[in-house]
Order: sequence, then structure tokens, then C-alpha cells
Amino acid sequence: MQSALLSSVVWTHDYWLFVLLLSLNGFMNGIAQPSINAYVGFRWKEHRRKLYNAIYVGNNTGLAIGAALGGLIASISFPLTYMVTSLSTLAFAVFLFFFMQAKQEEESPAAAAAIPGSGGVKREESVLRHLTHFRIYLFLGLGALFYYISFTLWSNGIAPYLTERGYPLTMYSLLWTINGIVIFAGQPVTGWIKATVAKSLVAQIVMSSLCYALGLGFILGFHQTYIFLAVGMVICTIGEMLLLPAIPTFYSERTGRAAPFFMGLSGGFGNVGRMTGPTIYGNVYDHWGIVPVLLVGTCAAVISLALFLIHASLHKESKSKLGRGEVMTY
Repeated sequence: MQSALLSSVVWTHDYWLFVLLLSLNGFMNGIAQPSINAYVGFRWKEHRRKLYNAIYVGNNTGLAIGAALGGLIASISFPLTYMVTSLSTLAFAVFLFFFMQAKQEEESPAAAAAIPGSGGVKREESVLRHLTHFRIYLFLGLGALFYYISFTLWSNGIAPYLTERGYPLTMYSLLWTINGIVIFAGQPVTGWIKATVAKSLVAQIVMSSLCYALGLGFILGFHQTYIFLAVGMVICTIGEMLLLPAIPTFYSERTGRAAPFFMGLSGGFGNVGRMTGPTIYGNVYDHWGIVPVLLVGTCAAVISLALFLIHASLHKESKSKLGRGEVMTY
């Protein structure tokens, strides 16, 4: 479906139809990610922490390669970028279909019955009942919302700033290539952070927002030079590496069979941030320029840090349970 939506963009010349198609594409993407995370969390319970991280690394390695190629392809033809994206999405869909079909055939009834327990949230509970467990999702979700507001600064603040300064499109793509390289090569760094400074999932989530706030604060002070933008990207990427695999892991280990619901709910919060961030930055940049944009992004990261701290205070993990991948109650 996503492949068809993206390919149809190539032939679209009406602005509102273009917006509709991209909205539908985002909707389909929003369905896919929680489903994949939930499948991994249930299918490979003992290894899910490593697998969520592997999915994140693989996804962003593709992002780095795509960003490097995207700037080059866009310099030739913008419609061509959508066609290439459509084909790559179709290839992933075909792979996923055959992979999951093969795994389903391998899975015995006994393995299906071994899906992890409720961890304090019963699968039979209604949606409204799930929503009453606000301690498990509210502050994490709101923190993700403000994190993604700060995250969208790169495409809706830094990108027009580089264009205004006369940099080619490839220089913006290079920032995302740096992001992908750090995600791939910086695993020992985040591994060390997890082993020493942030041993629990909630500590990793707090540390992630701290890194993002520091990275954007650094850019706020030194954005005039491109190399400092790249340094800020590195710092922010370390925060991203700590946060994004930790969120699905947290829900898998704390909510058991209800994890897909809470993953989707948290993703919804994040998408509100993705949606409002561009509007905020676009208006701020048009009226006041890059400095207020960076200030808004840094403030959003600080608010995210405060919300994650509240979340961490509600979900302290027992040292005896760290790293075991067990389903825990709350």
C-alpha cells in the first residue's frame, strides 16, 4: 500500500492531493512500526532488547544510505526520489511477507501459547481501561511528543537555514549520513553508557533527552559554522540511539500482551510532535530566523527531559531484574 502511495506522488500535481497521499503514507507507516515491534517482542522475548536495537540500527543504516543517495537523486529529479522510495518499500514488503509466512509455519501451538503474560495489564481489558493506566504511558508519551518536536528541527529549521546560507542539498544529506554512521559505529559508546551511567531502561530514556538537549544547546551557540552543526548532530544522535530502542523494550517488559496498544499509543504521541513541529518551526523561521527556531527546539528537548524524569520516578527498576528481559508489573 505504501509503495503504491509513494509511486502515485510522482504523477501528482495538485497540492492538496499531494498532502492527502503523504498523510495516508504516514498513517500506514504508523500501523506498521508498532506491529513489527510487537511481533519481535512476543516472538523472541529473551532477545528483544538486542533485537529492538538491531532493528533501530538497520533502519537508520538504511536512512543514512538513503539520505546520501537522496540528495544526489533529488539534484537530478524530485519525482525520481519518490519512485526509488516506492520500489524500496515494495522490496521490504515482499521480504516481510515471506519472512513472516515462514516463521508462522515454523511456530508450533506450544510456542504460540508461550506468549508472555500480562505484566499487570490484561489483554481482555477495554481500550478505556487501558487508558486508565496513565502512569505507564502518559509521561513517556508526552516526553516523546516534545522529543519529536525537537527532532523535526533538523528538517524544518536546519534545512532551510543551510539553503539560505547557500549550501547545496548534499550538505543537508551529509548531516543524515553522519547520523547513520554514528548509529552504526557508535554502538560501543551507547553500550558503555548503558553499562555504567544508565543501567536501567528509564535511565536510558532520561539520558537520551539530556543528550538531545545538550546537542541542540550546542548548536544554538555555534550554528554559524557547518562543522559545529555536524558535532551537534553527533551529540543528538547518541541521545536518539538511547531512546528509540528503549521505548518498545519498556512497553514489552512492562505491559506484556497489551504492549502493541501502548506502543501504538506512544507512537501517536510522537506523531503529534512530528506533525506540530514543522508548523511551529516554519512560522518561527519565517518571522524571526534560525536563532528562535533553535531556542524552541532546545526548550522542547528540556521539557522532554523533565517529563522523562517524572516517568523514571514512577518506574524504578529492581537491580536484580536489570537486563533479564522479564515482563514486569507497575
